[in-house]
Amino acid sequence: MNKRTFNTTFRKLIFEFYEEHDNSEVDITRCMTLAIRLARLVKDYDNLLWLELCMMDLTDSDKRSYYEFSNHSDSELFSRQRQNALQKLKHIKSCPNEMIQNWSVEALTAITMDIERNSWDDEDNQAVRMHDLADNCKTVIRQMKKAAYAYVAGLEERFAER
Repeated sequence: MNKRTFNTTFRKLIFEFYEEHDNSEVDITRCMTLAIRLARLVKDYDNLLWLELCMMDLTDSDKRSYYEFSNHSDSELFSRQRQNALQKLKHIKSCPNEMIQNWSVEALTAITMDIERNSWDDEDNQAVRMHDLADNCKTVIRQMKKAAYAYVAGLEERFAER
């Protein structure tokens, strides 16, 4: 990719990211996808890994991410990178409900939206638990959104001179 094409694509993705970031409250899937595309564009494989892991349920196999990274690192290096990414993700997704830390962006969004769509009897103990779960999901979503924003802002600053 030549420099002009890179710059055009980079600026377009940056613009789309900020636009999506400002418009989305709960569903941040598009935001994360744009951050992933930016990381791929600049070949930032360390950050690409934690961004990719945000998009998948951590109880799933990591074959998809391993396939993508196998061309850029050996299995030992990938293992270290994955551990670092998981640590970063654990920090980003910290909340009182540890179960939520393993859920993907899509799962967090779907659960939050489903809970908010259903009407729960306020006197019901189940309602309190469901609203707490939704609040925890929203907290994790906000933290992931903030981390993706910081990453993209850092990229924009790093590549501003180019």
